[in-house]
Order: sequence, then C-alpha cells, then structure tokens
Amino acid sequence: MDASKYRLLLSALIAALDSGKLENLNTGEVRLYARAGAISILLGGAFPGTAEASRLSEDDWRTLNREVAAMAFQPADGAPGKGSALLMTWILQGLGQHM
Repeated sequence: MDASKYRLLLSALIAALDSGKLENLNTGEVRLYARAGAISILLGGAFPGTAEASRLSEDDWRTLNREVAAMAFQPADGAPGKGSALLMTWILQGLGQHM
C-alpha cells in the first residue's frame, strides 16, 4: 500500500475520532484485531461508507492487515492506553515506511 493510501486512512481515522467513534477502544483490543490480521474489520466498522475508506481496494485492506499485524507483534512501547492512539501510531508508521 502506498503512502497516499495511508494518508487517506489517517484522514478517515481523524474523522472517526472527531465523531466519537473508537474513543472507547483500549490498546489490548486493538492489538487483538491487529495480531489476528483483522485490523480492516475494526477500521471498516469505524468509518463505513466514508469517501476515504471507499478508495481502498481489497488488496489495500489485505496489505494493511498484513503490515499492521507485523507492527502489532513488536514489543509494546509503554503502558496500556487508548487504542485510538495506537491505531494512529501504526498508520503514521506505515506512512513513513512507504514515503
């Protein structure tokens, strides 16, 4: 997935956070989805029908699942906290890897 797709995802995540979605997620829950290779299910539920999400292809979502799963198995950096912050960290890390 290229950097432009990660930018789209970041935009959709920010919009979801602004509307109050994902605010009750904790890092443990986010890691469970990520490690199962299913972060697309979590994110897809947070911003269904948004223009940004609709611009991601099936291959983009599969790639995102794979890349985030790899990030999720890295050692945790810090105490448990907001899952939304962890999602944003991973999206920014993916963006940086593809620039």
